[in-house]
Amino acid sequence: MNTLKIKKIYNSIFINPFFLYAIVWSIIVLANFLNFNTIYPVIPIDLIIFFIFFIIISICLGIYVKKKYLNQMYYRISNTKPMYLANLSLLLIFVAESLYSGFIPLFSILFKGDTATYQNFGIPQLTYLVSLFSFGLNMVNATKLFSCKKSEIIGNVFCSLIPLFRLLLLYSRGAILFCLIPFVLMFFARMKLNFKRVVLFFAIVIVFALGFNAFGNIRHGYSWNDSSYIIELSGFNEKYRFLDNFSWSITYISSSVGNLSYNYVNVPSEKNFIGLIAMLIPDVFSKRLFPEFNRTIIYPQPQLVTSTMYAGGYKYFGLFGIIIQYIELCVVILLCLRLTKKRKITLFSTLLTTSMMALFSFFDNMVYFSGYSIFVVGFIFYAIFSRKRDVDLRIMISKIVSNNLDNRSLISSKIKER
Repeated sequence: MNTLKIKKIYNSIFINPFFLYAIVWSIIVLANFLNFNTIYPVIPIDLIIFFIFFIIISICLGIYVKKKYLNQMYYRISNTKPMYLANLSLLLIFVAESLYSGFIPLFSILFKGDTATYQNFGIPQLTYLVSLFSFGLNMVNATKLFSCKKSEIIGNVFCSLIPLFRLLLLYSRGAILFCLIPFVLMFFARMKLNFKRVVLFFAIVIVFALGFNAFGNIRHGYSWNDSSYIIELSGFNEKYRFLDNFSWSITYISSSVGNLSYNYVNVPSEKNFIGLIAMLIPDVFSKRLFPEFNRTIIYPQPQLVTSTMYAGGYKYFGLFGIIIQYIELCVVILLCLRLTKKRKITLFSTLLTTSMMALFSFFDNMVYFSGYSIFVVGFIFYAIFSRKRDVDLRIMISKIVSNNLDNRSLISSKIKER
């Protein structure tokens, strides 16, 4: 007999993309005011007003998403069996990629000191498709792991480790974070928060930051705890040198909006409508349809090239372009949730995907940067063409409660008659 695997969401804020956008951009604005990196200007006041306006709108949209998709605290996923074949296929393809490339990036970086080999790794076209499949599979793995029966936990843990192992061999820090964070979000969404778990959450954030720092130092040929490269490169503020072991994370956070602010202050936008259109289309299409346009802006430090999701919008149409890109992000998130709500497995996988798009919006435009987002189309097709529709547990539970009340009333009336 297949028992109901009913689970409960305690903290929907962890998988609500608009709440996460509001949180991360509040942190971004605060970090810029603290002036961690001295090579960047402070965010201009009019740009801050726009960011605050976006944060307020995001909070309102977050309330809507909570009521529409996450107000039902109890949920059930009909199939949470581990996907062994799909996940193991990633390892087989990685072996083929390694044979084709003649090296494994992790080993080249650790033993040969090659700092850029992962960019030249893989089979043309195939590696891109495999990466899409891997990231999409990772979202499904995270959803299944925290929604499955006890007998399925070990299998789902095993499957969840495979995409992470592949990315570790690729030695791509951003991709590893993109793989790990959905599990953290789903874990805390499913747990009752108390003091110990709040401490655990911040402990995980600290460990992630330290790991990101160590990986960055090693990748550039330094000792794991020697951050002198990024400190010199970013003009890390002397008064924050006690945070050296977090300098990579801090620099990535502040340099993104710093690069945008630098261009806003010093570089006029082009007012090119076709260029703006190109920035609204996923790069897998945009680079072919509009090869003359790109989101590259002027960087005070050429090695630090992150510039938030708004770089392309500003480059081609100033503040109007920034507004349009924010509207696009909101529309994409809401549309994806609307189209995948039929099945809980696709809805929660999409919630995780759009949450990552919102979290990484400080780093890049995750709608344009299709390698980290376009796999959500697979969730949409699966939900649309699936013959099944998951039961709304609110209706199920209300019917059970109603039937029990009716039965109690009937028994009570019969007792009174006697």
